[in-house]
Amino acid sequence: HSANNAYQNTPLLGFRTFYQGHRGGIWGKSDESFLVEPFDPARTRFAQFSQSKSKKDGISVAAEEASNYPTRSMFIGSNEMQIQEVDPVHKIETNVTYFTLPEEDF
Repeated sequence: HSANNAYQNTPLLGFRTFYQGHRGGIWGKSDESFLVEPFDPARTRFAQFSQSKSKKDGISVAAEEASNYPTRSMFIGSNEMQIQEVDPVHKIETNVTYFTLPEEDF
């Protein structure tokens, strides 16, 4: 299998990671528990922008809602690729680095 096929099939066939945690209340906020799946296709900013939404006070509702969704970045090197997700709601940053194996075709 090529690397391209592997990258495309990961959301469907690859392993998935879940974070389950609990944070004590700070600044007067109550305790909270959370369960998060980094890189979940359902939690993307793109999905929010692709839906037509109305405007409220000159700011699109989609843009306002998108601020609650993680930002994702991709970094590409000569023999590796890294994807990063920063979740502002749960205050979690997840980085995944993929390397090519020496002398392997892809």
